Amino acid sequence: MVKGHSGCRHHVRQADGRPISRWIRILALLIGFVATGWGLSALAQTAPKQTANQAEPALTEIIVTGSRIAAPNEVSTSPIQVISSKYIETTGKTDISDLIMQLPQNFNNSIGQDLGNTSSGLTTAGGIATADLRGLGPNRTLVLVDGRRLGQGSPYTFIQSPAPDLDQIPGGLVERIEVVTGGASAAYGSDAIAGVINFIMKKNFQGIRIDGQFNENYHDNNDTYMQNLVRGFGTTPATGTIQDGRQRTFDVLMGQNFADGEGNVTAYMSYRHADPVASSDRDFGGCELYPTYATTSFGKTVVGSHCNGSANSNLFAPNTGPQAGNAFAVSGNTFVPFGTVPTTPPAAFNSQPYIYMTREDDRANAAILGHLKVTDYFQPYAEFYFMDDRTHTAVAPAALFLSSNPFDPTLSGAYPINCNNPLLSAQQQSTLCTPAQITAANANPQAGCTLAAPGLLSANCADVDIGRRNVEGGGRISDYEHENYRAVLGSKGDLLDNGALSYDLYGQYFYTTFTNNNQKYFNFQAIDSALQVYNNNGTPTCVSGGSCVPYNIFKDGGVTPNQEVAGGERSAGQSGADRTP
Repeated sequence: MVKGHSGCRHHVRQADGRPISRWIRILALLIGFVATGWGLSALAQTAPKQTANQAEPALTEIIVTGSRIAAPNEVSTSPIQVISSKYIETTGKTDISDLIMQLPQNFNNSIGQDLGNTSSGLTTAGGIATADLRGLGPNRTLVLVDGRRLGQGSPYTFIQSPAPDLDQIPGGLVERIEVVTGGASAAYGSDAIAGVINFIMKKNFQGIRIDGQFNENYHDNNDTYMQNLVRGFGTTPATGTIQDGRQRTFDVLMGQNFADGEGNVTAYMSYRHADPVASSDRDFGGCELYPTYATTSFGKTVVGSHCNGSANSNLFAPNTGPQAGNAFAVSGNTFVPFGTVPTTPPAAFNSQPYIYMTREDDRANAAILGHLKVTDYFQPYAEFYFMDDRTHTAVAPAALFLSSNPFDPTLSGAYPINCNNPLLSAQQQSTLCTPAQITAANANPQAGCTLAAPGLLSANCADVDIGRRNVEGGGRISDYEHENYRAVLGSKGDLLDNGALSYDLYGQYFYTTFTNNNQKYFNFQAIDSALQVYNNNGTPTCVSGGSCVPYNIFKDGGVTPNQEVAGGERSAGQSGADRTP
């Protein structure tokens, strides 16, 4: 159930707390620019009125593009789905990507690169929300604004199928949305193989309209079946009634006709904030669910379900030494057979608290549109759009992932550990290393692990495959910010009577910036160094020296805050800009 009410607010601030005064200043400047068209009102001509005894002119042309006819499906050769502004209002949705998701022909994040409102930043490039008709990829769906192409949503080169960002479409300014999924490529080319989505904006609004909306989720966690499964997994399930996922939206739409109705200036500004909702806040999302199999008279059959998680939690599997091929976990300061006793971290890590059903988001949009009919053949227009979108996501803590070390000399993806490492207990040392390896390590205590032969480490080291979750450091954090500007200047009109020959000539400029900041991600080069340690007069010291801090994952509570930072965590940022004239 969703509860909501409408209202107004006196102050609107962006994500970092600053007032949105700079957007107001931008809007004011643009209004002043477009309003110069008022001075042209004397030039505006009024077409002679048709008298009652004059015959209707013969129909000489029919335009069948969806954006220029009142009822597209009446004459179009391809089916056109139209979403009106009235429908948008009745849904209560304030985000364009939420509206597009309701289309049955649209696929959300089908190729794992999008970051829509319901996708996880763990498996996506992140930061933008796109349209993907028929699941052919966002770059095969053409997005138009008033029949003109919308530029790329991000300069982030990791995105394999770059496409326009729907977040830059101001929802309160949309008059209607037209969707064509058949035959569009014949008119628009390969960009429209999957179809076309055309957003038609309000360009003749007169007056002022102020909207405010608040909504939240109201959910009863009463699924006892799932709650019992989650408890059996060693996790506390969500119970009782919960209210979350609050969204707050404030927008202003204003417009004014001039030159006896031959011209109009329309301006729009909005601010939106959405709270995140973690999967673990729902009883049905408290764990990863897997089928339980049993052998029956029908063979291997699914007889139920159970909770499970990631093995990259507390797993040590030596590839060499006396216990090669076996799996262990750390309990206290000893190795125990994997999965036999409760451990910290557990044998299977539950990532559901870090997987979000909706993401946290702050967005500001502004737009101004102006047009003036000077003559039938000269009707200039100008448009400007601005968007700033900031998304904060958190995913499961980083880990030494199994078989994923890119710096392993043997190329197996495991982690080299020297056999004289003082962080190992005697039991752990004898589990990973043979007596000969221990002797070789003690003979040269400060020697690191090197490659003795293809696929074989030096005699002083053990090659151990590790899956160990960084529970001490907490979840990984990613922040995305996109800023978009789009300007259009053009003119249209009829060159011959009765519209027999018309034109629409325009130029548009598109500018977008992208910033991404990641925190608490492991640096595998630092991890490699932090696992090769010697006894320096009673002080565990990295063989590599320098600022390296030993990483003690061989003992409960052994990882300290300084190890979390110096032993491998890092912050990284990426930024970029794209100009599309």
